[in-house]
Amino acid sequence: MKNLPLDPPYFAENGHNWDALNDSLWGGLFNFPSEKILIIWKSAEKMKNNDISCFEIVCDMFSSLISSLSDEKKMENKKFQLVIIGILD
Repeated sequence: MKNLPLDPPYFAENGHNWDALNDSLWGGLFNFPSEKILIIWKSAEKMKNNDISCFEIVCDMFSSLISSLSDEKKMENKKFQLVIIGILD
């Protein structure tokens, strides 16, 4: 098990910068050595219950990430199998 690959590293010291996190995650996945990636979002239910606006932002971020990683022009012939699972109790 590994943490999300972030490139460049992302630090949320003074609040969330969603664009920076999105860019960092995209770069990390682009440079990840495996073509098969599973992201398990364990705190999805907690975020949904405590901060619905952040939950929706993260869902949108993951959706755009999937679209962007499937754009063949950006991917330089890399092919990913990416699955994102949000745990909702």
